[in-house]
Amino acid sequence: VTVENDANCMAYAEWKRGAGRGINHLVALTLGTGVGGGIIIDGRMVRGSNYAAGELGQTSIDYRGPAGAYGNRGSLEDYIGNHQIAEMAVKAYAKAGREVSLANCEPADLTMAASNGDEVAIAVWDDIAEKLASALMNCCWLLNPEAIIIGGGVAKAGPLLFDPLNNYLRNQLSGPFKDDLQILPARFGNEAGIIGAATLALEEAGYNVDD
Repeated sequence: VTVENDANCMAYAEWKRGAGRGINHLVALTLGTGVGGGIIIDGRMVRGSNYAAGELGQTSIDYRGPAGAYGNRGSLEDYIGNHQIAEMAVKAYAKAGREVSLANCEPADLTMAASNGDEVAIAVWDDIAEKLASALMNCCWLLNPEAIIIGGGVAKAGPLLFDPLNNYLRNQLSGPFKDDLQILPARFGNEAGIIGAATLALEEAGYNVDD
């Protein structure tokens, strides 16, 4: 039996079979209801002393921010989880004099609105990118990865997220940390966790899955 965290399984799938294939230093994020993460360094999954490493969603982007479920303040997940994004958008629309419900401010709705030129939705995606860049900047300074791979429903925004994210992130890094850094969309969707879990199980059973 092989047991692994679901976000680690996503990271493993992308590393072994997906966008990160052939890259031995990477950080993978899955953005959805929450923010999950996995880290590959020197061609090995980083699991930590209690097999709990890689919880990037619980890292702080504001030490005076709201208290999270574990007592940590200003965690990334409390700003760019699906529900938090919807709340952010409702407030942004209200500030612009427009009343929009939470149900109509899911990431997919904001992607469609922004693609149609809605300035409020575009600004919300820019804000999301800036917040995400704050967390990833710290990852880059700490781990110096070759690539950051981003998946999950929020990543389906495509250039609306990735373009400003690239700008915000690179403006906070020096040469050795950004010159060769790749920001990549994940290859796999909802199947990533299954693919990663299956890959881990096959390897544990002695199969070579690198071919």
